Amino acid sequence: MQATKGSSHAALGTSSHVQVRNLGAGGSTCLDSPARRANLHKPVGLYPCHKQGGNQVHNLATGQCVDSPAKPEDNHKPVGLWPCHKQGGNQYWMLSKEGEIRRDEACMDYAGSDVILYPCHGSKGNQYWEYSPETNRIIHGSSKKCLAISQDRKKLVMEDCSLEEGRQKWKFENYDPNKKL
Repeated sequence: MQATKGSSHAALGTSSHVQVRNLGAGGSTCLDSPARRANLHKPVGLYPCHKQGGNQVHNLATGQCVDSPAKPEDNHKPVGLWPCHKQGGNQYWMLSKEGEIRRDEACMDYAGSDVILYPCHGSKGNQYWEYSPETNRIIHGSSKKCLAISQDRKKLVMEDCSLEEGRQKWKFENYDPNKKL
């Protein structure tokens, strides 16, 4: 697609992924909408453009992916795990430039017990995460603990970081550190 003459909007991408940018705001704001059919009635929203870490977040030791529905009734519930399936849906996550791991309007949040879904608030704190592609760790910003899969492989947990612990090694599909700047 191309921008029309005099337009302040442009569409970028292929037929499988298109970003619509508001060029009047410096090209930093994109339209986004839910991808699941059940949520197609929801309005399109404006979010910072990132194409940063979208898609699966999978554990390198177990082959399981972070997987959770993001409906309003799923807020305040633990984030789940499921075998990786590469079909998006409940396994489509985005790592925002602000350090949020988000799905729609819900973000991963850690306040000292379970890793839960919570409405994104933009204030970092419990929703701030750092991803290191060199060590494959996801580190919670305020606690400095690492995201891991429990030893019984049934849930997400937070642990003291250890470079040797495979349960703490994650890969964000499509992660590009150059887009984090």
